[in-house]
Amino acid sequence: MKKWLIGVVGFLLVLLIGGYFILTFYAVKFIQPRLQKVMGSGFTVEEVGLKITYLSAKGIRYEDPGSKRKFFQAEEIRVYPSLRSLLKNSLHIREFALLKPSFFFYRSPEGHMVGPWVTTTKRAS
Repeated sequence: MKKWLIGVVGFLLVLLIGGYFILTFYAVKFIQPRLQKVMGSGFTVEEVGLKITYLSAKGIRYEDPGSKRKFFQAEEIRVYPSLRSLLKNSLHIREFALLKPSFFFYRSPEGHMVGPWVTTTKRAS
């Protein structure tokens, strides 16, 4: 009787761990198209991959489409999905990790900061 109980507990443990990995894999798979949609023009990604528990995007760069200057670079972005949200028929991000980010700023010959979020034109008051 004791061996039978140990076998059942072992089977349930394997089933639980397997279910966790399957849910995590599918949650990450649902995030991948949304990540590509959010990244607009100017962003380049060398590699997008699925790991067991997260989505990995490597070699991310942002270049301004007009000036072709590089403004942002990151070695890797990791997106960890929330498993509870997948069970509730929605998708939420549990954790977002940005590994080795670099931001670049440029100054125009007139002394103004140039960037995708900083404008060089002055507003009329």
